[in-house]
Amino acid sequence: KAMKMVATSKMKVVVRNLENGKDFGVHEVPFMIENNSYYQAKLIEPKNDVTLLVPVTADRGLCGASNSGIVRDIKNIIGDNRANYKIFAIGDKAAAALKRPYPELLTFGAHELPNPVNYSTAMAIANHIQNS
Repeated sequence: KAMKMVATSKMKVVVRNLENGKDFGVHEVPFMIENNSYYQAKLIEPKNDVTLLVPVTADRGLCGASNSGIVRDIKNIIGDNRANYKIFAIGDKAAAALKRPYPELLTFGAHELPNPVNYSTAMAIANHIQNS
């Protein structure tokens, strides 16, 4: 019973952090890119019509339902259009769940990340995503 209470309190912290950060930079990034000449010069035209899906899963107690929902959503998005998608999995659970049905779509993954994720780790992940 004590383990469930500890897991529940940790899960509450994670959910609160996700809720607080989910809208961070959503509207600012397109604005910065549109209004900055440096970014405009660096913009690259897409080479193909492949969409990169980035499922982010957690390896904490009581996260199973969230992880399952994320994997289910990825499977629904891909459907029968395997040629139009690639997957960059962040977290062990997403990679494990998507490895069997979509082995050819998993391009790269990030596992065993420090907690909380710091700026340099986030930049390294963003660099890998950009190069995928």
